[in-house]
Amino acid sequence: MKAEKHLTFTGILLREKEMALPLLNLIDQHGYPEPLCLPAISTVDIPAELPPHFDWVLFTSPRAVIHFHKLYPSFSKDIRVGSIGEATSDKIRQLYGIIPEFQSKTENAEGMAEEWLHLYANESADKFILQPTSDIAGHSLEAAISPHVREYIILPIYKTVPHPEMPATIARLSLSLDFVVFYSPSGVEAWLDSGGENKGFRAISIGPVTTKKLLSEGFKDVIQSPEPHPEKIFETIYKQK
Repeated sequence: MKAEKHLTFTGILLREKEMALPLLNLIDQHGYPEPLCLPAISTVDIPAELPPHFDWVLFTSPRAVIHFHKLYPSFSKDIRVGSIGEATSDKIRQLYGIIPEFQSKTENAEGMAEEWLHLYANESADKFILQPTSDIAGHSLEAAISPHVREYIILPIYKTVPHPEMPATIARLSLSLDFVVFYSPSGVEAWLDSGGENKGFRAISIGPVTTKKLLSEGFKDVIQSPEPHPEKIFETIYKQK
């Protein structure tokens, strides 16, 4: 039986190619070799029942929008919508055809909470806030906002699992990687669970929670992008070399 050829790439983005296109375009424009786009995780629905009433929906990822749309395919005019950053807002516009009333400038839960409270805390004492999320999401947004509202509801609607193609792809990878971009702690877990024992590359993290996970798992050369935007990730990959 003919042995499979090794896959040789200078770097890997642990993300679907469609979601990584802005970063891939920057890499191409600057003449660098195209990295491999390898989705680290897949997401599957969790059976969930919507609360009878909510005033706000706060989305903290595009994936949350995708899974919530299956449960709640259209918004009534009295529901107010908030999002964390541009990518999440883009997914809301794509699936719901609306522009979120609130979009945070910073793309982390602490920054989103601070910005939302600055605008809405004084009018929200009687409001019900709904946050659709994954089964392993953090609670920092809830912790910051819940004292200022009537009720803050965390609704797990999906869970992450390693992408089914990841183990076979990792098994074929050359060991001469320069970098891997990790987009979430679950991506780190998926890499390790899929046989990614090689840690001799630069691990690029897009945020503090992912950085903490990488360091706790024994990765030594870890650099965190100052922001999760394609431009900043690009600079972190190539300006640090």
